[in-house]
Amino acid sequence: MTAKLLRIGGASRATGLTIKAIRFYEDRGYVRAMPRNEAGYRQYDRSDINRLLLIKRARQLGMGLQEIGSLLAQASGDCGELVGRLSLLVAGQRRAIDARIAELEALRGDLDAVELHLGHCECAPGVRFDDCDYCLIPETPSRVNCAGPVSMPDHCAGPADEAVLPPVPACEERR
Repeated sequence: MTAKLLRIGGASRATGLTIKAIRFYEDRGYVRAMPRNEAGYRQYDRSDINRLLLIKRARQLGMGLQEIGSLLAQASGDCGELVGRLSLLVAGQRRAIDARIAELEALRGDLDAVELHLGHCECAPGVRFDDCDYCLIPETPSRVNCAGPVSMPDHCAGPADEAVLPPVPACEERR
């Protein structure tokens, strides 16, 4: 009994990858150069489909092509070794995602603080933004000052003095 071979359209449907993506992975060497039938069509067998599905899932998990390439170098070998390598890549990806989530949560905190501050800024009509002490977009939440003076970072101060922002009156009135 011969294994069922799929043409590139069938491989695309079986994997959910576009024909263009399959050709890209073939050109890059991530899947072998496909044999062609008498009519010139590429033919994909089960192992080719499994390899394409591995590439697709690894990309969905955020892995880069370099990582996938090193993983695929072992894909024709022992499955246990591949699973071990895949486990290491997944653990590394999880650490990277956890770090990114922490960065995004810190950014959310900064945005919340700035939004709170800007939500009650009251500027006098005709005051230019660069002359206004009320609408400063703080670099960090510690520069959002709704109660008292705030030291500006060194790069905002002059060479000899550290500039100090006055308390924001609009903020004090709403406390």
